[in-house]
Amino acid sequence: MYPGNNIPGWMSEAELQWLFKMASKMKSVVEIGSWAGRSTHAILSGCTKGLVTAVDTWDQESMEGYGNAATARMTFFANLRKFDNLNVRQMTSTEAVKEFRDKSVDMVFLDHTHTHPVVKEDIEIWLPKTKKILCGHDFSDNWPGVRQAVCEKFGTAFSLCESIWYVDLKTLKGI
Repeated sequence: MYPGNNIPGWMSEAELQWLFKMASKMKSVVEIGSWAGRSTHAILSGCTKGLVTAVDTWDQESMEGYGNAATARMTFFANLRKFDNLNVRQMTSTEAVKEFRDKSVDMVFLDHTHTHPVVKEDIEIWLPKTKKILCGHDFSDNWPGVRQAVCEKFGTAFSLCESIWYVDLKTLKGI
């Protein structure tokens, strides 16, 4: 069981527990959108026998209204300094995906820009790289772009843990 953390962010305790549990079954996880590291901490705590790659631009413009990006980046590194299985890539999702071969990552967690075009693109570009679980945050009425992109791609072939959507790629056919 994940003990939790007090890192600022928008992830619920139940969602943190889910990330921890899923990550504990993986040898590699890529997180797109890490901000201050709330979800990253849960993923790292679970994925103790593998590598976690955290991808974020820490770009103030992309997080306008959600706090200071430079402070979030410093908080991220301060809160995660104890982990030796962390690989940080300060870049966009579309830049980072080029660093991975197809089917080379066990789990990908998408949680950055929540507009329909960006989520749709992220699903398309990261799906080939992912072996086991493709998932993301903020499947809710507050983020209609996330909901729309996930439903367009997967129909009803996905599950939810609160606002985390996830697809078990081992059982998914025809996508």
